[in-house]
Amino acid sequence: FQVSLGPLFGCLLDREGYAECWGDDDHGQVSDVPPDTDFVQVSVGYLHVCGLHEDGAISCWGGDFEGQLQGLVEFRELVEDVGTALLLIGAAAHASA
Repeated sequence: FQVSLGPLFGCLLDREGYAECWGDDDHGQVSDVPPDTDFVQVSVGYLHVCGLHEDGAISCWGGDFEGQLQGLVEFRELVEDVGTALLLIGAAAHASA
């Protein structure tokens, strides 16, 4: 299990790799969770969530007011360790809020 909490909502990653989110859903951060069941990590930002898949792919959903979801591809190319990148994405979202 893994839990990631933000100021308005949170997400849980279960043992099967499914992400479930609860709380404020004004920007789809709760209702737009992908149905994938191969997540190995999730990271909650201020109004968005990113999840790391087993194969290294990253899925994000929720608010994209500062381009945090669109800039993901460029950011991933700069960071070799995708797990570290995911943690940094979540931390940056909290710091800029």
